[in-house]
Amino acid sequence: MAGRGCRAVSWHLAEHHPAGGGPDPHPGEAPFNDDHADAFRHAYLNALQSRSFGDDWATGYWTAHERIPNNDPAREAMDLHDNEVGRRIAAENPGVSDAELGDLVEQAVADGEMVVIDQDGGLVPSNSITPEQAGHPDPDAAPMPGHPQERQTS
Repeated sequence: MAGRGCRAVSWHLAEHHPAGGGPDPHPGEAPFNDDHADAFRHAYLNALQSRSFGDDWATGYWTAHERIPNNDPAREAMDLHDNEVGRRIAAENPGVSDAELGDLVEQAVADGEMVVIDQDGGLVPSNSITPEQAGHPDPDAAPMPGHPQERQTS
């Protein structure tokens, strides 16, 4: 069942963004992260897995996944936010197909319900910049308050 979610994400991206969306508009140490496609990917996968395994499971699993050591604070916050939006979209639209769910998630990205990382390393609504204007987080940023990594250094 988990593989179905990955296949659905791949299908939706291929269907709506031919050739994988083209070259990464902001290559770096984490290509295809921190931008609109990343926001879509996180939200859509969470929406699919929330429907398949339940909201509690998807929330617990993906929250733990994002809390990995050395995850950039802005990237973690972006992913946690976008994951939650995906689960909310799934809960609000229980009878839609996977393709329709993908379209709803894509619309949420266009409407600014997701967040992405700008070229200054900060979080901004997904409708406030283009994918080409996305950036990466500041690698020297302090861990988020309450993050296990922050507690170890306090």
